[in-house]
Amino acid sequence: TPIVLGGNLYTLTYQYAAGDATANDVALVFVMSARNMASDPVPANGSIANSSPTTLSWKNPDPNDGISPITCDVYFGMDPNRPEMDMASLPAGVSSVDMNATNFPRYGAQPLIDANDFYWVVDCHDPSADPISGQGLYWSFATDYNFAPSVDAGSDRVSWLGESGITGQEVITLDGSVLDDGKPNPPGDYTVLWTQVNGPETVAFTPEDAPSASVTITAAGVYEFMLTADDTDKQSSDTVQVIVGTDSCKASFLSGSNYNSKDFNEDCKVDLLDFADFAVDWLACTNTLEECL
Repeated sequence: TPIVLGGNLYTLTYQYAAGDATANDVALVFVMSARNMASDPVPANGSIANSSPTTLSWKNPDPNDGISPITCDVYFGMDPNRPEMDMASLPAGVSSVDMNATNFPRYGAQPLIDANDFYWVVDCHDPSADPISGQGLYWSFATDYNFAPSVDAGSDRVSWLGESGITGQEVITLDGSVLDDGKPNPPGDYTVLWTQVNGPETVAFTPEDAPSASVTITAAGVYEFMLTADDTDKQSSDTVQVIVGTDSCKASFLSGSNYNSKDFNEDCKVDLLDFADFAVDWLACTNTLEECL
């Protein structure tokens, strides 16, 4: 593995011998100074390009003598092997090259092939330095033009059994939405699916394969549903919480409201019934060592 540290190029090596612990060794071996090499690649080494790069750029090294012109040869292809790559020779002082079929006949036609790994290397030539010292390191990037679908399962809901007029149940409409970039193509489309994450009873979605759906709930509680979109290459999901109470009071409590501290029977009203619950123990004595006087 090549490593650049402090302006020098090293290789990181590991020697392994089965059954011989003394032979196992990690070594950082000096190769040469990296000050004559190109640096700061764009696209960055190991990056993923979400759209076809149209330019390769880098930073040229400073000439050893401070005045000599720096010229570069740029190799580009799908195999990190100079003889298998396209090569473009650039004028002095240039530190970028357009990605096109003129500069790189086999691999540079726009757009670059999707879902592929590409390799490039910049060899810099300094008349005042050792020619070998400017040979660059292989850089790489991958192309991936497909974005996962954007999924919104809709806003969280709070309801209660019978809110819409049907005793003992409530039909909840799930207003999800999906946006996609039409990739990969084919198929250029996506599928969706509603699933239940949790809840006190299992419900059925009508339909289960469309962004907008409905569920019929007959048991109060906290439910969570997930909408997933799949474009055959990437998936994304979003969840929505649905709270259903036995009545509006219980729904308010389940959704985070606090009962009044004097609402002893938790019916969302402070009235004489709460006073009666409180008065039951009005004269109760809890002193077990000496009776209350």
